[in-house]
Amino acid sequence: MKKSQGRRKGPRLPGTLLKELGSSSGGGKGPGHRQTWKRTNEVKRRREDVDKPKKKRQSGRGSKFDELVPQSATAMGPGQEKKKIKASVDTLLKDPEEILQRKLAKKLGLKSTRLNDGQDGLDDLLQEFDDVMAGEYSDASDSFGSQPSVSESDLSVSLEEESSDDIEGGHESVDVSTKYVPPALRKRTGEDENILNTTNEQEMAVRKRVRGLINRVAEANLEGIVSELSDMYKNEGRTYVSQSLSHELITAATDGPRASERFAIVAATCVASVAASTESSEVIATFLSHVGMALEKSLSSQDSLSCSNLVRLLGCVFLAKAIKPDIMFDVLDSWGEAFSDEHVVSIAGLLTVAGLALRKADPSQMKNFVVNIHEKASNRGTITTRARVMLDLVVDVKNNRMKARKGALSISTNGSATIANALPPNVSHWFKSQNVDAVAVGGISWNKIIDPNSKKGFWWIPTLQDTIGKHQETRDAEVTQGNDARDDLASSNDGDASLLALASKLRMSTDTRKSIFLAVMGGEDAIDAAEKLLRLNLKGQQEREIVRVTVECSLHENAWNPYYGLLLSRLCQLAKGHRVTLQYCIWDHVKDCDRMNARKIAIFSKLAAFVVTSKTLPLASIVKVSSLSSSEMDAKELLLWRLFFKSTLEGFTSDDEMRAVFIKLVEQKEQASVKRQVRNFLRTRIGPWLAAKNNVSLAITRCNKAERYLTK
Repeated sequence: MKKSQGRRKGPRLPGTLLKELGSSSGGGKGPGHRQTWKRTNEVKRRREDVDKPKKKRQSGRGSKFDELVPQSATAMGPGQEKKKIKASVDTLLKDPEEILQRKLAKKLGLKSTRLNDGQDGLDDLLQEFDDVMAGEYSDASDSFGSQPSVSESDLSVSLEEESSDDIEGGHESVDVSTKYVPPALRKRTGEDENILNTTNEQEMAVRKRVRGLINRVAEANLEGIVSELSDMYKNEGRTYVSQSLSHELITAATDGPRASERFAIVAATCVASVAASTESSEVIATFLSHVGMALEKSLSSQDSLSCSNLVRLLGCVFLAKAIKPDIMFDVLDSWGEAFSDEHVVSIAGLLTVAGLALRKADPSQMKNFVVNIHEKASNRGTITTRARVMLDLVVDVKNNRMKARKGALSISTNGSATIANALPPNVSHWFKSQNVDAVAVGGISWNKIIDPNSKKGFWWIPTLQDTIGKHQETRDAEVTQGNDARDDLASSNDGDASLLALASKLRMSTDTRKSIFLAVMGGEDAIDAAEKLLRLNLKGQQEREIVRVTVECSLHENAWNPYYGLLLSRLCQLAKGHRVTLQYCIWDHVKDCDRMNARKIAIFSKLAAFVVTSKTLPLASIVKVSSLSSSEMDAKELLLWRLFFKSTLEGFTSDDEMRAVFIKLVEQKEQASVKRQVRNFLRTRIGPWLAAKNNVSLAITRCNKAERYLTK
């Protein structure tokens, strides 16, 4: 094998490319001639690129070293070049202007000390200083004679050093022509701004934490949320916590998906509990102020949805006993004075939520409000449909005839109920243990609550001016009420005289019995009579006279009047003591039935039957007074029990009600003997007696069913 003559110049071509060149090296011009020509040109270009010598990198912009080293240094020898460079660097380091430029460039973050070809504005600034200092120096030299001469170069160097020291120390140049400004009027310094930012950050942190707690609040975790809020109120700023709590609760209860009846109850309970646990009325006062201002804003903007939600929230706070009744009546009076459509709807909403509770809390103020609102409506002449609905609601509240209405709370139809009745049992028990009454807000006017300029100091505590205003209003109301009472007494003088004469005839000897008699006989209906009897405020033995006088009045009627049965049932619902008194009163009349005539026996038997059918008293509590299985029962007592059972069987509205009464007697194991006596009496004394009468098919059928119920 022959050795190669020499290395081939140029790069070695890839094997695949060489094969393609070899296969296409034919002389003819076939179909692949054009492709072969292209590949050949590509190979030539690659060879030319490889054979070209690499050019040195030339930058259009010189480096820092080129800027510092003069161009002539490149043409010098090695020794001379080193000496020249060293001399240039030494000169550069000794130049104070260059040092200042380097410091400024470093602070500004520039890579080069040259800024826009030297037009950085520093020369103009120094020139102004030169002019000012030169003028001052010339004035001083003229005033005080000859002074030591200072060269211009020394002055510029000293000024440059002073300016460099000022810049390094972080001080700004002071304008000598500026007028002196006191510290109180100066702009806040960096330290003051840091304090302000810290305060804002603290407030934002408190608001963010309160917002997180309010977003998670519910009936299940209410106790834990209240505990955390109370700790924040004690440890953090009280103003921040109370304002943040009020803002977040009102926002959630007014707008958004959580604006509902249940959340209004939870929000009112939360505010009242936080105030009670921290023993601070400020929480309730701040919340009430925010609600009042938001409510007035909604009324002015005619935002009906927001207004109804805020009114419901205000009523719930009152039901939580966090607000006293005088504030609520002041709200109603102020809205009644305006009497616009928005205010009329708000009055109706507030009465729907807390009307009966307000009526029970202060009946006299409720009466004054009813009178004033009707006078306002009559003075306006024509009233709208909304006003008519509101007036109907006012009448229902006055007469204690509240029914389930749209938008009313589940506890609104009961005047004795509080917001605790709407909570779960465990939460209700915990809330009742909180002493909310001790921190309740009251004694101030609604105008003071909604006035933002009156929030100074402990503004929620009643002042002497507030007390005087309240007393004056109360005095005027008492005078008006006294005049009305005198007019009513003069108009009803004849009626009261006849009732007093009738009371003396019925041997109502004491003043207590006479007053009870007048209340019972002078009532428009059973509910009105019951309210009049409760207003007598009788206690002990005098209170027990209410039931006895009512029973006596019923027995002196010519026939049975259901009014007395309804009145006794209402009294037993209001107080448990009346049930015990009624039971003993019935027993006494059963034992003394031999002294009654047939008319009184018939009336009394229907009265006792009404008590059983209305479920005021159980059947066993009436029957066990007498031995029904006794064969020595006299005629009057037998007549009494026969009429009693006949009226009882016919008095049930359905067979299911009758079955419930007799099944209850069967389930009472301690009343087994009473059950046997009633069953035997129905079988031997009632059934045959009813079969001998006409038009008593219903009583006979139910008598047979009762026997079967008692046999089980």
